[in-house]
Amino acid sequence: MGTRKSKSFLFTTNQHEPTRTIKDVEVKVRGRTVLCNEVSCAGTVREVCGLILFFLLLAPTLAAQSGGYYLETRYVQRLTWTVDGYALRYEVIIEKEDSGEYRRAVREFTGEPFIEVSLAAGQYRYRVIPYDFFDRPGTGLDWINFEVLPAQIPEIREPIVASPDAPEPESKTVYAEKNVDVYIGPAWTPVFPLYGGIDLIYEDEMQMAGAALRFGMVFVKSDFFNPGIELAASWYAFDRVFDDHSVTAHTLTVDFNLAGRIWFAGHVAALIIRAGAGIGMQIGSYTSSDQSVSSTADGMAFHVNTGVSFLLSAGKYLYFEAGLDLTHLLTEGEASGYLKPWAGIGVQF
Repeated sequence: MGTRKSKSFLFTTNQHEPTRTIKDVEVKVRGRTVLCNEVSCAGTVREVCGLILFFLLLAPTLAAQSGGYYLETRYVQRLTWTVDGYALRYEVIIEKEDSGEYRRAVREFTGEPFIEVSLAAGQYRYRVIPYDFFDRPGTGLDWINFEVLPAQIPEIREPIVASPDAPEPESKTVYAEKNVDVYIGPAWTPVFPLYGGIDLIYEDEMQMAGAALRFGMVFVKSDFFNPGIELAASWYAFDRVFDDHSVTAHTLTVDFNLAGRIWFAGHVAALIIRAGAGIGMQIGSYTSSDQSVSSTADGMAFHVNTGVSFLLSAGKYLYFEAGLDLTHLLTEGEASGYLKPWAGIGVQF
């Protein structure tokens, strides 16, 4: 006998052995047709089925790994409060109600006017304590109660159409962080001649008739030192009668100062230093007692000044202030200078 071919395989028989008939079997694996003979077909089918089952079991795991998804179960709550421009940091205490009693749950320090926490559902209360520049605690807020509700599964609901007669939602005002304090206030300002030719006018005596108005602004980004600028206008009157003559003088001064405010005692009191320059205008007259001699004079002179004052807060807007200024006149000839003690009130906003 010779060599014969099957449908799918070349099978060679020995000349001394009878010819065996090989039947081909088709097995479809994942869309492809695989041919095998009946001798090895049963084993092949078992291997293919096992491989298919293996991939079916492994597929969800591979899909989960390639998808990269996870479930987030942590919820964040934010507690906020009004900014205190004089606070360096805040202490936040949160307590949770447990069987009618409150037990501490969170105690943190922060430099921001808010805190983010992750609390479980339940009843809570919290309070905030501000600390000044010297890290001393101030008057804290009263306990504020709040509730953390369980998270709800979102669902789609029918839209709610508001009635035309329904009231509009209440609007809330959001205040921006304060960066500048503006202040203005009047003051009583007597004059005390100190040296030079000015004592010839005032006869070396303190003149009690004087008034001033101060207007300025300081930057409050720092809790300790606040730089700023100040504009001050002052008026002085001198009218005296002596044995043989009388003298009248009226003086108006305008000053521009650089100022610095240093807070202490928990932002209740402050020390203010200032230095600047200005211009003064004076009108005066001299008259003898017998009216035989009478003269008037006016003039203008530049001056420099420096001073220090003490400020005491009397609430959120009102303050009291007292100080002492030294003024040096930039005149030709003999130098002159005088002191200006003063006291006044003012408002800041």
